[in-house]
Amino acid sequence: MLRPMGLFGLDRPRERPSLALRTALVVLALGASASAGCNRSGGGSFLPQGGSTQAPSSGPAEVLEIESGARHSCAVKSDGSVWCWGRNERGQLGDGSTQDRIRAVRVDGVEGATRVALGSTHSCALTREGAVWCWGAGAKGQLGDGSASAINTKARQVSGLEGVTQISAGAEHSCARHRDGRVSCWGSNETRQLGHEREQISRSPVQVEGFMDAIEVATGGGHT
Repeated sequence: MLRPMGLFGLDRPRERPSLALRTALVVLALGASASAGCNRSGGGSFLPQGGSTQAPSSGPAEVLEIESGARHSCAVKSDGSVWCWGRNERGQLGDGSTQDRIRAVRVDGVEGATRVALGSTHSCALTREGAVWCWGAGAKGQLGDGSASAINTKARQVSGLEGVTQISAGAEHSCARHRDGRVSCWGSNETRQLGHEREQISRSPVQVEGFMDAIEVATGGGHT
């Protein structure tokens, strides 16, 4: 019988791991989730089997949202901080290192976060002010700040975005919905997932052509 395991470091509350926010105190992880912060790469568990584990206390804030990437996961707390765990080979945990973490670590430089969106090896956060910050892999423009660095261990603000109300991340691209219904995307455009037929990589956000009244945006591995 499969049994969920509690994750260390969050006290309130086969590729992509399954996560559940049971309460404000415990985040549960289900499945193989190789290197997703609950199991080591290649199988086997870092955490004790046999049920959920109460995470050590690190403050009074509650977990409001959880998201999973290919081999890492992140959570947003009510104090606006972002915490991540799992694989970190491209800096996708945002703690200033490339060290894998089995305990949640706080993302450096991100304050006032309300949502997170995770790609294969990059992560993004939306703040209360409508700004977007990203970190991790950036060789294909995933960070949206104009850079091409393959490894980015600290968050960078996505350039040219304001009034954003929602974000979503695909494998190597991300999109943002603006308050006025516009959608902007950046990153890999190899399958035209950014909504235009120009360059194969957009290192800064480009507005999706053809509509101005979006109410939600969702991204897949190579489509939007």
